[in-house]
This record gives sequence, C-alpha cells and structure tokens, in this order.
Amino acid sequence: MQHSNYRANRPKSVVTGLNEMPLSRYARELSALADTYREAMAWNAEDLARVVSTLATQALRVTGSGGSYSLASFCARLHALATGQPAMAATPLEIVQTPYPNATGLLCLTVSGRNKDIRAAFEASALAETKPTAAFCLVRNSPIKVLHERYSFTDLVEAPLPIAPDGFLAVNSLLAVCVLLTRGYRTAMQRAAPLPQDLAGLMAHSDAGEVFDHDIRRVLKRETQLAIFSSVRSGSNRSRISFCGGCLRVRPETSGRIAEFSEHEAD
Repeated sequence: MQHSNYRANRPKSVVTGLNEMPLSRYARELSALADTYREAMAWNAEDLARVVSTLATQALRVTGSGGSYSLASFCARLHALATGQPAMAATPLEIVQTPYPNATGLLCLTVSGRNKDIRAAFEASALAETKPTAAFCLVRNSPIKVLHERYSFTDLVEAPLPIAPDGFLAVNSLLAVCVLLTRGYRTAMQRAAPLPQDLAGLMAHSDAGEVFDHDIRRVLKRETQLAIFSSVRSGSNRSRISFCGGCLRVRPETSGRIAEFSEHEAD
C-alpha cells in the first residue's frame, strides 16, 4: 500500500546503527518504524474507541487476509484480555461460510480497504445482519466504504496516517494498526496509564534488550526460500491430479528481489 503523504526526510531509526549500513527496502521500512509509532500515537482515536465500546459488549470474531491475519490474531487476544469476552481470529472464508454465529460481532481489518476477501466477509456479515459489524483501515474513501454506506448499521473507522509504504511484507502498517487498536481498547476500557510516547520507550518494555540490533542485522542477511504448491486436475476427464508449483529464492545481495525461481511438477 502506498502512503503518498509520507515524507522521505524522516529522522533516523531507533534501531541503533541501522543507518550505518546500506539499506535494503526492508531495512528502510524498519528505519521508519519510529515515525510510524509517532503518527499512530498522535492520531485521534475517539472514533475507534467508540466502535470498540460497541464491540466490547459481546464475543468477537476478527478477520484479516494475508499479512492482516496477524493483526486479527493480535486484536482477538487484545479483545479477550481487555473485555473478558471470547474472541477469535478467522479467515474471510470462514466468515463467508458462517456469517451469523449467535451473539458474536465482527471486525474486519484491512490496511487498504481493497482486499476482495475482506470485502466479501464484510458484506456476508452485513447481509446476515450480524451486529455489530465493523471495519478498520488506514486509508480514506476505500472500496469497503461503499459497503459501509450500503449497510447503514455497520461501522467503519478510517485512519489515513502518513506512514511509510509497505513492501512485500507489511511492516509499518502492522505497527500502526496494533498501536491504534491498543489505544482504542485502552480508551474504551478507561485504562488510565498511557502508552509510551515513542518507540524507544515501547522497546524498553520488551525483552529484546541490547541484542535487538544484532537480531535485525541477522534477519536482513538471511536467505529466504518460499515453496508454493497446489493440486491441479488435468487429462481428458480431469481425473489426473498433478502437483505443480515453484520455489522462490531471495538473497540479501539482491535487495529483496527474487534471485531464483524454479518450477516443479509431479503426479
């Protein structure tokens, strides 16, 4: 997702020494985390807290697709801890298949609001008159807003933060949504203690300690391989099942680009 208002001349990263090495795209995304945290802390979370107050009265399913599924898991845990109500992460397909569990609300998390699976889950829940049904995204006037306007009983919160754009991996958007959700729940539950004002203060509460910079460097140097396979029916009567796919290999020296792709097929 592109955030057009992000300014390139942001301060250096909170990650010690990260700017001393040539930055890959992923490293640049990491270097913007402190700014993302600052923007998420400055945003007015009153609308989000209002929606959370509605969701907090009952059980909740939280759905996200791709990288946003980790946000759904985080939010489900947050909901259970903050409200004492049951909560679970669910895929959009699970929502579409069973859109109407008794006394269970739905929150759809989507960074751009464009994901077709999330929009399908939102509409399935709205058609089943699941209440409350809500969505949260980081842009204004996204496609999911059209569905919100069509089903007037639903809720939509938009938080158009000027943060660094995500690459292949969602980095800054994940941090932003986690911070905003935490602020929304803390406000709705009337938790007095505020979050730390900057990312350095937040990291001081983690167990990463002095090895955080070392761990980041180790991740950036790691070669990544991803295997993708699926079953395909073929033949005149489509009775033959083949497994086809490929293996992607990404090396640090390629700056995050695919360095090698090999195809495989087997019966």
